[in-house]
Amino acid sequence: MFKALLNEKRFEDIKTYLDQTHGYDLAQDFLSLEETEQKILYQHINYEQLADLVSYLDQMMLQI
Repeated sequence: MFKALLNEKRFEDIKTYLDQTHGYDLAQDFLSLEETEQKILYQHINYEQLADLVSYLDQMMLQI
């Protein structure tokens, strides 16, 4: 979802999406992004969201 919003340059919708999306779902989105898109996602989340994202990414990597 983040990627589609980014491609359409819907930045207000990106903020809303990120505010309403659970950290696990953000982590799943993150894994589907290119590196440049990942950097943009970092720029649009707050520290709490970043902590959740990293936590879920860590859990996902342990399952692989």
